[in-house]
Amino acid sequence: MRRFTGLAFTALAVCFAGCGNAMIFSCKPAFSSLENSSTCVEYANGWTWEQARMFCGQVMSIAEQAHCSRANVIGGCRSVETTGFVPRGATTTIWFASGAGPMLTPEQVSTHCASMPGYVFVRR
Repeated sequence: MRRFTGLAFTALAVCFAGCGNAMIFSCKPAFSSLENSSTCVEYANGWTWEQARMFCGQVMSIAEQAHCSRANVIGGCRSVETTGFVPRGATTTIWFASGAGPMLTPEQVSTHCASMPGYVFVRR
C-alpha cells in the first residue's frame, strides 16, 4: 500500500476543502423590490462559500448552499471566469424568473445578457 507524502496529502486536503466543481452557492433576495424580486445569482465550479457570502451581502441577498430555484425561470445570463481570484471556469449565472421583475420574455433576458460584457444567454 502506498503512503501519501506530505505534499500529496496537503494537495488532497485542499482539494476536498474547495475544489469547487460540485459546490453550488446562490444569492436569494433578502427582500422584494422591482429590481430583484425575480432574480437569483448562482455561483459554481470554483467559487467558495466565503466568496458567495461576501458577494451576496453586497447586494443585500441571503447566501445559500443550493441551486437557484428553476421555478418560472425564463433564462439567465452566464459568465465564465477566465482570469481573476477564482479558478478558471468558475461560473456566475443570473437567473430571471417571470413575475414582478422587469424581464418578461427570454428575448428580453437575452438582450440584457448581450449588454453585459462577458455574459451570454442560457436557458434553464
